[in-house]
Amino acid sequence: MMSPTHGPKMHVPGICSLLLMALLSSCGGVRTRGASPVAERLQSSELGDMHNVSAIDGIWLGGLPTVDDLDLARRRGIERVIDLRIPEEPLVYDLRAECARLELECISVNLQAADDLPNSAVDIVLQGLSEPDLKTLIFCGDGSRSAMFFAIHRVVQGGLDLEEALYEARCAGMQPGSSEDFVRLQVERLGLPGPTE
Repeated sequence: MMSPTHGPKMHVPGICSLLLMALLSSCGGVRTRGASPVAERLQSSELGDMHNVSAIDGIWLGGLPTVDDLDLARRRGIERVIDLRIPEEPLVYDLRAECARLELECISVNLQAADDLPNSAVDIVLQGLSEPDLKTLIFCGDGSRSAMFFAIHRVVQGGLDLEEALYEARCAGMQPGSSEDFVRLQVERLGLPGPTE
């Protein structure tokens, strides 16, 4: 009796990526304003013991880093750290001291509450991400706030369609609902229209 032959195995995430690309192609693609379809997407990644890590174009986002994670980040070429924690998300070490020791620039946004995110916080993060050649790590307690702020960056500074940026952020851990509303309001505040029909 002959055994059946099998074709090459495809990695499951590869299948998901192919299905997503096929779906987007059937919808006319995801487009930036006045540009060709976006090819590169935020990808799930790893950075030491950090949780909920994603990365693209030299920007890493996720949950709280350990001291070892910061050291690994430096060895991967990350030069800047943006801290989006609230007081209920403490670290067990002095972030500024560790960043100084590792020669990492540290931007602490000093958020006071998860439901009180001032416009100035968004402006600080966008300024921190305005240098595309400077590899940056953005983090918060669980990575959800990092993904939310990153979505604003993707629309405002990256030219990505708002709905695609929201989808991408949800995949990276952003909570639906009020987080999405916050992204929409910030994009509107910054004078960019939503996606056109």
